[in-house]
Amino acid sequence: MSITWKGFLTFTAGLFIGAFFATAGMLFANFIQGAMVLKNLKGCDPISMANTYIVFVTFIFVAFTAFITVFALWFSRWLHKNKEEEIKDNLTSIAQVITSEKNRETFARKIFESSEFTTIIKERVREIVVQVADDEIRNNLKFKIQLDSGGNHEERTDR
Repeated sequence: MSITWKGFLTFTAGLFIGAFFATAGMLFANFIQGAMVLKNLKGCDPISMANTYIVFVTFIFVAFTAFITVFALWFSRWLHKNKEEEIKDNLTSIAQVITSEKNRETFARKIFESSEFTTIIKERVREIVVQVADDEIRNNLKFKIQLDSGGNHEERTDR
């Protein structure tokens, strides 16, 4: 899922149209009611009025924070999915380039030019050589022991 310009512009236009109609609706409601709301406030306690607005603004902040949190979670999940797909696509394209006939030799040369890679190869070859040498020494030693101990089983009577 990728964000396109068309989708972005549609989303932005929807936000602006929604904000416009919300503002127009509030202005229309204020026009119909007139200043009746302000007339009714004359007998109110200013502290309770301030408390009401503080609580109301707090609810707005909490709702906005919850929206941002949900959006951030959705965005991180979307980014993670795209990252996995991108890695798979990149590995597939690298494998196709490496296995092509004309790039195989160039790729091998570039790899062997790397000092880290040659060090890794030298260590691995050394391990294999030591293992093969140890196996050969063990096999030769077993063969010698078998020859020494089991050479002639005939009993001599002339002694």
